[in-house]
Amino acid sequence: MRALRVGVAGAGYGVRVLAPAFSAAPGVRVEAVSASTPASAARAARATGAARAHVGWRALAADPALDAVVLALPPRLQPAAALLAAARGKAVFLEKPLALDIRSARRVARGSARMVVTQRPNSGRATGPPLQGPYFASRIS
Repeated sequence: MRALRVGVAGAGYGVRVLAPAFSAAPGVRVEAVSASTPASAARAARATGAARAHVGWRALAADPALDAVVLALPPRLQPAAALLAAARGKAVFLEKPLALDIRSARRVARGSARMVVTQRPNSGRATGPPLQGPYFASRIS
């Protein structure tokens, strides 16, 4: 069985905490990262060992070689990023908070009707526990 190919959006918490956690999960490989500038994307790729660095979350969501995306973006960006990734057939992992307001969160829920979008439970620690269990969204046939 091939590894789940993951892309991580967010050069801060995404690179420092989530990319290493997903890389440590059995059957998961972080293949791409994205950041807001070419320089920060290149740094993120070096830090995570990702093969590809994208400028912007839109490019990451459009990467056809990815099965899933991990979104650690500002809350104002997460709804649009989640919807685009889901529309591209990707599984979606959202870091908290999902959105700035309930309207945006509902838009994600409605727009991802064929996806189950989940968030990792808050561990109460800055680094969080190793990823265990079904934190990734599952595509519904």
